[in-house]
Amino acid sequence: MGFQWARFRQDPRHQDDLGRLRSEPGTHALILGVSTYLPAARQRFGLPDLDCAALSALRIAHWLVDSYRSASGAPLASLRLLLSPSDLERSSAAPADLADVPACTRHNVALALEEWVEDLDSAGGNVAFLYGAGHGMRYQGDGPILLLEDFWKPRGVANALDFSRSNLGLEGFRLRASFMFADCCQETNEMVDTVQGTQPLCAAWDPGQPQRRESWGLYRAAAGGGYAYGQRGGTTNFVEALIDGLNGRSATAEDSGRWEVTTDSLKATLPGLVAERHAEQVVRPTSEGPRPGALHGLDQPPMANLSVSVHPGEHAPTSSGWIDRSGTVFDRFTFADHPYTRPVESGSYRVGVEARPALPFVQPVKDVPVRPFGGGAVRFEVRS
Repeated sequence: MGFQWARFRQDPRHQDDLGRLRSEPGTHALILGVSTYLPAARQRFGLPDLDCAALSALRIAHWLVDSYRSASGAPLASLRLLLSPSDLERSSAAPADLADVPACTRHNVALALEEWVEDLDSAGGNVAFLYGAGHGMRYQGDGPILLLEDFWKPRGVANALDFSRSNLGLEGFRLRASFMFADCCQETNEMVDTVQGTQPLCAAWDPGQPQRRESWGLYRAAAGGGYAYGQRGGTTNFVEALIDGLNGRSATAEDSGRWEVTTDSLKATLPGLVAERHAEQVVRPTSEGPRPGALHGLDQPPMANLSVSVHPGEHAPTSSGWIDRSGTVFDRFTFADHPYTRPVESGSYRVGVEARPALPFVQPVKDVPVRPFGGGAVRFEVRS
């Protein structure tokens, strides 16, 4: 139980979950944020210290403690946090958030990774959550690897964490799902890609173990050769998009009517959520499994915008409309503003329009789905 973040250990909402550890399904999180590097790595690879990676790791750690609600009966059972913050980040973070938090060195990350894996293998039905922010590089045709604080000491890639191999390493565990978030660049460097004699850290990998994990998602903040971006003294575009998605914009409705964030819904929405913040940042998400793995459950349907328009627009001033859900009309409107837009709960709606004097609408009543990411839009055409 080492490396547990003090905020998590002290939060009364999680005391029962801590007691369940190793006996019932739980979510086990390992969070890494690396903003500072040794002079050798900075000089060799031109790596500047960062001022957002550690704060981004804190951001997702806070979300897990304060907001996470397991959608698969696996409440937060452990949260290991390791940070190597810059001076600017230290001055921005609450002192209690950084109290007794170990640095992201190879020694510490190796121990935390070993304990995290042991917890994941302690009971069937666990959920794995791994997030790492900092400088990253593409490695041997895949990746990325997250560079740790003491990267390139000694020369080689031993002081780094390999996300792809860690994802493979969890394949033989009895997990309900695993979620890995590589919030770093995938720059290419021949020296790193071809170095011999060392291997980056990863979750234990036994290729002879049969696959037992039900589903997984691996979400990279950059495609091969690409970059991830953040705000100095703030957080990364990727973590803000991720939290936006977790809070509802990446949710999907199951047959039961519950709204959940899953491996597949994150795969579908994270690229667009990041693009809203930085159009040039290309996210590479992948997910697999016989069915999507559920992560976070919402108390109520997420809100999104429903937009209604008339074409040609010159007919909007004499037109009006209504919105129906489940057989009940709850909104009647005019087109004082065109298009007419209002927030509604995500779901299915029926929308109708009419005009005075009457207009020959091609189809005056339409069904429209409203989704958490993208909302819903319907346009009514007037016959020419």
